[in-house]
Amino acid sequence: MDIGYGCKIFDKWIPKGEPTGWVDIQGKEIRAGDIVSLTGSTSKYAVVCKFSNGFYLAFGSNIGSVGWQLDVKTIEEHNVCVTEKVGI
Repeated sequence: MDIGYGCKIFDKWIPKGEPTGWVDIQGKEIRAGDIVSLTGSTSKYAVVCKFSNGFYLAFGSNIGSVGWQLDVKTIEEHNVCVTEKVGI
């Protein structure tokens, strides 16, 4: 999957529809595979993915791929909001 700026992530890291246990700033459930909007980065959108140590927001930047751990701090600081539900 293309995550912006020519960066890609393998589908195996996106278990579509898997609950993350988190909600966005509007109270919507966040699931793996969802597309979310965010602030404070070079990208306006990210995809929710899962690695061995938890869920992340993956997006491309002008210096390469970036992954921010999905947690309450990231959700609040970057105004994470689900814009597209995927894999439900």
